[in-house]
Amino acid sequence: MRRNILLFTIIFLMLSCNAQQEVKIKDLSKNSDLNYIFARIECNSINIKKMYSGSFFVKTFIISDSKITPENFSEGTEEFLESIFVSIIPDGDYYTSSKLFKIEGLISPEIIEFKELQYPKFGLRIEYGNYNNRRIEFIEFEGVN
Repeated sequence: MRRNILLFTIIFLMLSCNAQQEVKIKDLSKNSDLNYIFARIECNSINIKKMYSGSFFVKTFIISDSKITPENFSEGTEEFLESIFVSIIPDGDYYTSSKLFKIEGLISPEIIEFKELQYPKFGLRIEYGNYNNRRIEFIEFEGVN
């Protein structure tokens, strides 16, 4: 009886170890656009908001955008203009029907508010500009159905 239990345990462990998915690592370094975006994300500026009781989600993140910054933007410093990416994702894993927008050319942007409008529309209220000359704008987007 002990032999059968021991044999069963060994076979079970062998099968469960073989059933584990193999870990895969993909090198995405050659995708220069994706590599650029991830390298420039400012970690403290990522927001995820559930809209219309979870029918879709809005992810926003700010990047320091050296590609759009003019050469003479900030002489003698390493300051760059910033951009906000707005990703609109339907509930579930439907990334193929998601939407992605980029708001570019901003100085020190902050997202002040996410506001539901008339389904599936929503808006972002953003503040940006130099400390003594801040502007506020409300930008409307249409979510995914």
